[in-house]
Amino acid sequence: MNPLAFQYGRLGRGKLWVEGPDRRFTQIDDKTLHIILDLNDRFDWELIQKRHGISKQELEDLEKWIRSKDLEAAEPKHGRIERLDRFRTPLDLSGFLYFLALMIVIQALYWEALARHVSLTAPSQIFVIFPIACAGIIFHELGHFLALRPYTRPRLGMTWIFFLPAVFVQSDVLWKLSRSRRVLVNLMGIFADSIFNCLAILWVFLNPSFEPWVTPLLVTQYIRWLIVLNPLFQGDGYWLFSDLFGVVNLKTEGSRDFKRRKVNVFFFYHLARMVFTIVILLSLALMIYHLLEEVLFR
Repeated sequence: MNPLAFQYGRLGRGKLWVEGPDRRFTQIDDKTLHIILDLNDRFDWELIQKRHGISKQELEDLEKWIRSKDLEAAEPKHGRIERLDRFRTPLDLSGFLYFLALMIVIQALYWEALARHVSLTAPSQIFVIFPIACAGIIFHELGHFLALRPYTRPRLGMTWIFFLPAVFVQSDVLWKLSRSRRVLVNLMGIFADSIFNCLAILWVFLNPSFEPWVTPLLVTQYIRWLIVLNPLFQGDGYWLFSDLFGVVNLKTEGSRDFKRRKVNVFFFYHLARMVFTIVILLSLALMIYHLLEEVLFR
């Protein structure tokens, strides 16, 4: 077997990611990694079998797996295995959570002391609040973008949540970060939202007459949080849940166990996703029906 060339890092709970020369990712456990490292160091097979308690057939199967994943160096003498779970970042997780909690307290105090008009006082307000809310979405994604920028050049993209367009930030380097760094990236959108909300609150503090405009805007922000942080959607809450509990491909695991009728936490997660999706679709259909009824049959 030729020298190996790949990068690897920790996912948590004994799991690691591996990226080969073709930039494809795969997941392995600690034991597999150490066997691969021993194979790369040309250790005797009998020694490897004795050290790790595996059979010759298992070693042969592992070699076949290594070749199937293209982890061998392109040139026989130029292999390199590199561990990449230590990245420098301008803000650690503890400091980040402190500032996030502080801004959430400020927002809570606003609702206690200044908020008066939860709903719109005039239909025309929607033409002002809607574009500002859209700017808030872009500001949210900018938070994710800036959190990833020290490590890579993330890409902006667009997708659909049901029939609503949504902006997202995508990067293949995220799995290379430690768990705390991934959690920080996942929460950075909410952090950016909180900065946006606190600036709006500061504006109301300086100009109290704008409270009927700012409070409904904050309501739209918090409604969006309910969607974004919901782990049943494949958004910030989904990835945060995956990173906190060390579960890779949560959606795929749930779908597979549900089809196999294997009753476990993934089974119930997929079941909850299905029920929640049906409830959302029925709610949207009911809302559209009432809107059409008001317009066409009033």
